[in-house]
Amino acid sequence: MNLNSLQVQLHECEQRRVDMINALLSFSHWFGTSGLHCPEAENLIGRAVRRLREHTFTVACVGEFSRGKTELINALLFDQFQSRILPSRPGRTTMCPTEIGYNANLPANSIQLLPLNTRRGGISVRSFKAIPKHWVNVQFDVESPASLQDALGRLAERQYISEEQARDLGFNCTQLNRHPQNIHEVEVPVWRYAHINLKHPLLAQGLRVVDTPGLNALGTDPEITLNTIADADSLIFCLSADAPVSATDRCIWRDYINAEDNSKTLVAINKVDSLWDDLVSAPSEDTTISSVRTDTALALGLPLQQVVPMSAKQALLARARGDRERLSKSNFQQFEALLIAQLNDRLKQLFKHSDVEDALALVRQTHQIMQERLLVQGEVLQQVRSAPPADIGNALHAARGDLKDAHRRVHQISILHRSYERQVNQSYQALAAVFGQKQVERLLSYLTTAAADPEPMLRPALKATLKQIQLCLRKLAIEAELANQALAAIYAEPETGSGRMRLSSRRLRLVKRQQKFSEFKHRCEQFLHSAEQAGVSDRPLIRHFLLSLSHEVRNYVEDTNTLLERWHQNALTPVAYPNECSKQLLQKELMSMSRLGRADDAAASVDPGQVLATLRRDLTENEDHLFTLSQVLERIDRFEPITHTSDKVVPLSFARRKSS
Repeated sequence: MNLNSLQVQLHECEQRRVDMINALLSFSHWFGTSGLHCPEAENLIGRAVRRLREHTFTVACVGEFSRGKTELINALLFDQFQSRILPSRPGRTTMCPTEIGYNANLPANSIQLLPLNTRRGGISVRSFKAIPKHWVNVQFDVESPASLQDALGRLAERQYISEEQARDLGFNCTQLNRHPQNIHEVEVPVWRYAHINLKHPLLAQGLRVVDTPGLNALGTDPEITLNTIADADSLIFCLSADAPVSATDRCIWRDYINAEDNSKTLVAINKVDSLWDDLVSAPSEDTTISSVRTDTALALGLPLQQVVPMSAKQALLARARGDRERLSKSNFQQFEALLIAQLNDRLKQLFKHSDVEDALALVRQTHQIMQERLLVQGEVLQQVRSAPPADIGNALHAARGDLKDAHRRVHQISILHRSYERQVNQSYQALAAVFGQKQVERLLSYLTTAAADPEPMLRPALKATLKQIQLCLRKLAIEAELANQALAAIYAEPETGSGRMRLSSRRLRLVKRQQKFSEFKHRCEQFLHSAEQAGVSDRPLIRHFLLSLSHEVRNYVEDTNTLLERWHQNALTPVAYPNECSKQLLQKELMSMSRLGRADDAAASVDPGQVLATLRRDLTENEDHLFTLSQVLERIDRFEPITHTSDKVVPLSFARRKSS
């Protein structure tokens, strides 16, 4: 693995994602030029493209201060600018949560800083991201190390304020440093949150890194606990090899990181160079490092392969000097390899997302429908060509009659689908009522009422809120089962074309929402437990926690209702789209045939040459559409091999070969 291995791997993943986006956009363009029109299908493709475009790979670094989190990030991003990105020195260098990424809609090579006083009121950072006027923007020159360091040095800015002010901002004063000359003042960051918008190849390709401040920042800022950690694709828990798994590390692990599924968690035992010893043999040194790794894995209950000893500092020096031997000894490449494995797994999950799978299945479904119509058109052309000149009118009349019958059938099915839509609408109304406006207001009222008198109401309010959400989820599960049963009955109807390839299952699945609630509930209870263990009774701190929690509850409910709305919009697309697509193709063929003569008179004279020319033209036009669509499908199948095939494959040269 070379010095730029992560960048190479990320570029390859990014290229696959971009190729998939382009393939879907090509289908969307084809859809518009082929004469077909289906708003549901167009929305489905658009949603898949947005899902792919908005994808990022988020790495969150957590742990106590002086564990080398900042230096680890510097080692990851070093190659582009050949200097440290983030300030690194003994002690605390990152005072506020810092997100490093690249957004083309923001000024390149700049920092957006959110002032600390925005913590008043409990409004989330997520909400403030939509309000640019509250952020302080600082530009820097990436070609100038001094400019870069001066700008990024602002991440470490701190100030001293009174205990009362700190509590009003939601801080636990027992976890803050005191002013060296005034014990009644405590040290707090100047900024609440920072976003570094850096034009860096790794970041431009979708990597997003979140650096959290130490000193148990997870316990002092609920949003880091409830949001940042939960949303990360990879969670890096940083330890120090010279003091692995300290008592504070164990608390952070137990209260905020450890979960039922730790597959996305990597433990980086940093500063392993402190165990290097020139006075002992290499095997003895390796044994010591291996022992620390094994003890750490056992202490945290993780598989050994998720624990990697390494030295970010030595990796940084190796990259600065081009020293491959030092880089190998730092073991940083193994850490990168684990990140790459997680990245590839995340990309596979992205391609298997229901939005993307539905879009890919739609392309294949359209391809199959076009093939079947081409087969019928080819048979009609053969019948007309083989008929004597005097009987061409009869053959044309018969073909037109078959078309009318087929169109009548799809029209009748369209009428039947309207009754299906009414059934789905009824199911959706019952589902949407579970987390309706009144229920949301009731949920939030527990928290806002407790925030007014927080100390005695914290546990009752939290318990009532979580219980109500749990009851709603149970009711939602019941309604979802009824909706799925109704949908299954619809799909079982012969008129829906059960033998036809369909989109992925449209069953309403709530497993992820239930898992999200379980994680949310666990983190809330751990936060509460930690506050009680520390003997925290500050009203402002508890109030800040409750208000932050209310924003998270609102986001959870909104996301759940969005899921229900999307299900409602697309529940019947797999059965409605094929019929609508066939209907539009039949209409085009009927309009073309209507120009060849009277539809009600088989004996009417027709021009054989004109009839054959028209039929060949229509067939050739659809052949061209199918050929273009086949090219799109070939591009898609490079990533998603086709699993459904049709026996009725029409050679694209069918009409041309017969007419030659």
